[in-house]
Amino acid sequence: MVQRWRCPTSLRVKTVVIAALGAVVALVFLPLWFGIPVAVLLALWAAGMAVLGSSVVIDPEAGLLVFGMGLITRRVHVTDVTAVLVDRSKVSVARMAGGEISLYVWRKSRLDGWLGAADESDEIGHAISAATALAQDHKARAAEKTAEKTANTATQTADAPPVRTGSGARTRSTLAT
Repeated sequence: MVQRWRCPTSLRVKTVVIAALGAVVALVFLPLWFGIPVAVLLALWAAGMAVLGSSVVIDPEAGLLVFGMGLITRRVHVTDVTAVLVDRSKVSVARMAGGEISLYVWRKSRLDGWLGAADESDEIGHAISAATALAQDHKARAAEKTAEKTANTATQTADAPPVRTGSGARTRSTLAT
């Protein structure tokens, strides 16, 4: 069962307003050679957040955890998660390969609460840790089955005659003979 959390519409509007104000400030108070690229980047960020918003998707069947933040998307295999930390409205996920992905979950300030954003960080953190535990348990069971099959085939091949490896004489180089 896929679990999905999305940013409320009111916070998407707030993001667009903040980005528009930031673009105006960049164009007015910064030199044009620097203000224009800053305004363009803020416009791209606002467009991505307005259209896509931020989201967290857990797909246990596929074994994926997807963090989306506008145009930026991070995909993490659930079996690669080593720790999940929830601190107020921030969800942090530590990975086996090193590094950490953190996402503020929609209620960072009193204004967000006033706009009606629910604090879902506890719910998201619990769902991530549950999906991780199930995936790691499934991975361990699969490894046990593979080890058991390997042990069974090892005992079967001990009774069978040895298998010749290498290439036939006709396919060998003339230098090797």
